[in-house]
Amino acid sequence: MRKILSATALAVMLSGAANASTVNFDGLTVGSVLTEFDFGAGLTGTASADGASAGSPDVAVVFQTTAANTADPDLQSPFSLAGALDDALDRSFGNAIIAQENAANGGVYTPDDDGTGGLIQFAFDSLINLGRVFLLDARVGSTVTLYDGATSVGALTTTIDADSNNNTDNNLYTFLDFDGLAGDRFVVDFNGRSGAIGEFEASIAAVPVPASLPLLLAGFAAFGFVSRRNKAA
Repeated sequence: MRKILSATALAVMLSGAANASTVNFDGLTVGSVLTEFDFGAGLTGTASADGASAGSPDVAVVFQTTAANTADPDLQSPFSLAGALDDALDRSFGNAIIAQENAANGGVYTPDDDGTGGLIQFAFDSLINLGRVFLLDARVGSTVTLYDGATSVGALTTTIDADSNNNTDNNLYTFLDFDGLAGDRFVVDFNGRSGAIGEFEASIAAVPVPASLPLLLAGFAAFGFVSRRNKAA
């Protein structure tokens, strides 16, 4: 019986998906450039950005949404959910990730998101299951695309404007839900206007179970059963 239970446990272990983790950026230094990351739960990789403005240094920078008097008042907490009438959905975010607009001054960045848009990419060392991606102050038509290697496996686009007329004080958030779709990197395109990533949900993808594995496990179990009968005889 012990052999049968072990085979069953192995099948469950290989086929079960891990619970998604909510990844925020509160442990990162405000104004720092995010390149390599380790968010725990196996979520490691690299981050990069490509600002749309001519003077953008093309780096992903940590912005503090809970600070006052920042260069981007529309990225200051608290935020309301775009299109929602229920104040109970209002919430704060801590740090966020932006595509930096301006060059560093004396080697130090004053966080300021690129007002003409840009791209932010998170590339992971392992295949992940992606959940919700929370966008702050994102224009309608902003897109998150999930890739597996060079292949796009899914793209979602905002249909509600969280950056109406480039308003500097509307302080809205929205999210796009990939519902566990698997890929190894995602790219956010802010559609020609400012915005930030507030947080996202992800987990390391479960190891796929080969189609022949259940038959192999059943064979091992049967072999153990026959072996025990022979010994008993």
